[in-house]
This record gives sequence, structure tokens and C-alpha cells, in this order.
Amino acid sequence: SANASCARAGVSSLQRENPLVCYAFCMLLRKHLSGGEILSVEQMGSDRVIAFTVKNRNDLREEGIKVLYCEIMGKYSNVILTENGKILGAIKTASLDEASKRVVMPNFPYAPPPAQDKTDFTDLAALTQTLRAFSGGDLGEFLFSRVKGFSYPTAKELAVCTFGADVRPSLSEE
Repeated sequence: SANASCARAGVSSLQRENPLVCYAFCMLLRKHLSGGEILSVEQMGSDRVIAFTVKNRNDLREEGIKVLYCEIMGKYSNVILTENGKILGAIKTASLDEASKRVVMPNFPYAPPPAQDKTDFTDLAALTQTLRAFSGGDLGEFLFSRVKGFSYPTAKELAVCTFGADVRPSLSEE
């Protein structure tokens, strides 16, 4: 789902009834992914981008590889289907006129979302330095705005589980 308030990605074995009328993107996914085999599911770095790699056959029975990118980033969330690095379709498209950072249109090369100027949580030295800059206030908001890969609810939950409260004094004072 690329819904701004509840973006998510998942795989389910639950059978649902197909609607009589489908969105164009749903039809595109059916055409390119139905009957396919999921080869891999990868998180792109520590970003909130998941790549589903699927092997399938086209109308001429030729084997091909498609990648479905699920970008889970609040109001900028999107689901993009690619083949050989080119976009086949997306839930939310953006032309060069509309988007200042990247084009999300069919037949254009797929480019990942622009890198954020945030600390990677796997870099312990940088993470320690970032946490030392905390001077009090909402730790969840602090983590969300400065550490890559966290949504606000996740950062808030981490703050509560780790320290027992949303608001803490400066970490450098402890």
C-alpha cells in the first residue's frame, strides 16, 4: 500500500475476491507478476525501500525478471514495477515538471529515492555521535529526524521501550 497514513508491504496467502473493475496499475501487476516466482525480497540499505524480485514469463513465453519496489516513506510512498532498470508503471507517477528530484514515469530509468542526510543506524560511531547531540525533548522525534530508516511511530516506540518515556533529559547528562 502506498497510502500516506499506512504505507506497508507484505506477502499473504489469503485469497481475496478480484474486483470487477480494477485500477490500471493493478492490471499491470497482474499482467507482469501473475504466476511468477519471487526470487528475493531485499531492503535497500537501511532505507524504507523493499525490492521484490520476480521471475515470470511474458505473453511470448519468454522468461524475464521484474523488480517491484515498495517505497514506504509517508506521503512520498510509492509502488513501482521495473524491468531491466526501466519503469513499467507506478501507483504515483511524477514527470520532470512535477518532480524536482526524480522522474517516475513509464520507460524512464528507475532511480531510488534521494538519499537523506541522516545517520545510518548500522554505523555505531556515527549513531553514538548523533545521540550525544540530543539535548532533551521528544526522543522519538529526535531519532526520526536524524536516523535513517525509522518511521516516526517506530522511533517513538524505540524511545519508549529503551528509556521508558518519550521525553528525556539530554543523553550527555546521564
